[in-house]
Amino acid sequence: MCLITFALNQHKDYPFVVMANRDEFHQRPTQTAEFWPDHSSVFAGRDLEAGGTWMGVNQQGRFAALTNIREPLQQEPKPVLSRGKLCSDLLTNTRSSTHSQLNKLTVSQSFAGFNLVAGEQLHSNNPQLFYCSNRGSPVQKLGDGVFGLSNGTLNNNWIKVRSSQQALAKAIATTINAEKLLDIMQDKTFAPDDELPDTGIDLEIERMLSSRFILSDDYGTRCSTVILYHRDGHIDFTERSFDTQGQICHQVNQRI
Repeated sequence: MCLITFALNQHKDYPFVVMANRDEFHQRPTQTAEFWPDHSSVFAGRDLEAGGTWMGVNQQGRFAALTNIREPLQQEPKPVLSRGKLCSDLLTNTRSSTHSQLNKLTVSQSFAGFNLVAGEQLHSNNPQLFYCSNRGSPVQKLGDGVFGLSNGTLNNNWIKVRSSQQALAKAIATTINAEKLLDIMQDKTFAPDDELPDTGIDLEIERMLSSRFILSDDYGTRCSTVILYHRDGHIDFTERSFDTQGQICHQVNQRI
């Protein structure tokens, strides 16, 4: 997952709103979002290569999502576990609170660099939403607001992060619906060269990755997802999957 924009307590009907894009190599096998056969309370897509997920919810109302941290290859630790295990563990293990599970992860060297957003009780007046990273960001509880996360730090100044936050804030101020938010995530505009981040990769690749929706032959946006938590306790999960040309090839609409 390379772009997650989310809002906590910014809309009278939807206390938690998420719109996100998952960017991945097209050849990596993936199961579109569904209830998992081996964990029936979990609703999420699944990485069929390593078995984890990049984002999902469960019927207890827990949410978990991650992005990779983009850093030069030579600085990457040798990962022992797939980062998708972070989300799948949070969604399947509800014996411990989100906060206690996250506290065990931030110094972990078993994973390459990650950002992780997770929470529970997100319908309630006392939502528990947290952010952490194993690149120097300890667990922090998030308050009300609109947040953006790509492959850097939370709320950094990358154009795709900043513009997505602005677009979500504008959408929340009017009539909100899943299709409108999914359309926002299909913006293919590149950032100007003088506003590109310097993450240690080739300039042409940095340009390609600077748009919300990414198109290339080998790598790109595989799906866009919108999650709406309702005040009455249910969750609407809407997801579009895309082919290598960026055309919609599948859509999921699920109430949880």
